[in-house]
Amino acid sequence: MTDASAIADDILAWVQESPAHPTILRKQALEIATLALARTNPCPISSAVARDLAERAARGVVKYGVTLGEARLGRRELIRHAYEESLDMACYLRALLEEKTE
Repeated sequence: MTDASAIADDILAWVQESPAHPTILRKQALEIATLALARTNPCPISSAVARDLAERAARGVVKYGVTLGEARLGRRELIRHAYEESLDMACYLRALLEEKTE
């Protein structure tokens, strides 16, 4: 593990163990960790996905005030959210399939 990814792991662990800290601090920690991980990943696609995941997690903390792990959602609620997200994805994919090619 590189120094940057070790730092990112430490930051993420701290964020997850410190629910009393302000949301903005948590968001900044996630952003720092994301940048550190992205710089150590040789694949640009994987780096972009890592950034997207961290940005989505940070937006969730800002919107809901907790991480997904802290939300204490039940199994059925998690399945419902995943199902609804997959329906959205199916609609987006269908719209792309319906596009006229030039």
